[in-house]
Amino acid sequence: MQQVITTGHEIIRAWALERGGTPALLLGTETGLRFDWGEGGDELERLSWRDFFDIFEEEGMAFAHIQDDDSSVYEFIARDELMLAEGDS
Repeated sequence: MQQVITTGHEIIRAWALERGGTPALLLGTETGLRFDWGEGGDELERLSWRDFFDIFEEEGMAFAHIQDDDSSVYEFIARDELMLAEGDS
């Protein structure tokens, strides 16, 4: 399985929606972007897609997931860390 990393808003939105996810923020953080899978919980604040992607861009994030995988495993990565890692190879 290959990891895919993207900054494309429509790709990220489609990935989340295909799995039933909605944009959220982990309370008590400014950059704790998450997807809410409908489990609720007091620790998540739902966001509009616009607010979600505003934070995503302001914080310079990238989105990583496994290609051709139906699971909801994902990670947000700082773009500057990603660029450093690419430069190290």
